[in-house]
Amino acid sequence: MISFKPILIILFFFNGFYAFTQEIAIDTTALPYLQKAEFNVLGVGVNYEIPVSNVLSLDSGLGFSTGANVSGERIRYKYNLLNPGFYLKSELKYYYNRYVRVAKKLPTTNGEGSYFGFQNKLVTQRLFDSKSRLGNVMMYEVHWGIQRNVYNDFLFNFHIGLGRSHDFTSREGANYPSLGFKVSYLIATKKITRSSFDKFW
Repeated sequence: MISFKPILIILFFFNGFYAFTQEIAIDTTALPYLQKAEFNVLGVGVNYEIPVSNVLSLDSGLGFSTGANVSGERIRYKYNLLNPGFYLKSELKYYYNRYVRVAKKLPTTNGEGSYFGFQNKLVTQRLFDSKSRLGNVMMYEVHWGIQRNVYNDFLFNFHIGLGRSHDFTSREGANYPSLGFKVSYLIATKKITRSSFDKFW
C-alpha cells in the first residue's frame, strides 16, 4: 500500500516556504511607519510618515523654522536661531520604484526609494517680537525626491521641484524653485498606538 504521509509532509513544507517567501516580498516592498526627528537648512522638527498604500505615504510634521515673507513677487528667508518661527507641513509621497529596487536587490529599508511629492507648509511669524518684517506664509510644492538610509537610524532626503507661496500678512504671492536637503533620525519604525502614549504616563 502506498503511503501518502511523506508526500503530505513535503507539500506542507513547500507551502510553508512559499508563504514565507511571499511574506518577505510583501514586507520588503511595503512602506513602513516612520517616526522621525528632522534637521534641514531651514529648521528642525518631528515627523510621522504613514503608509497609505504600497506606493503612497503621508509625511506630516511640525517644528521650528526660519522666518519668511513675500514681497515683490519674491519669497525671502530671514535666519534667527534664537527667534524662530513655527511650521506645520504635510506631504503626500508617491514612491514609483520600490518594486524595481526589490527586483534589482537594492535596499528598501525604512522607505528607501524615489518619489514624487506634493507638499503644503505653513510658516508663522517669529515666536517673539521682531523688528524684521515677516509674515504667515503658506507654501505649496510639487517636487521629485529621493530617500536613502545612510547610516543605521539616519535617513537622507533630497528633492527638487517648483513651488508657489502666499503671504497672508502682506497678501502677496510668488513662485519659487524648490530645492531641499534634510537628515532625519528614526525615533521608531512602527505604528503609533495607545500603548505608545501610555508609557509616558
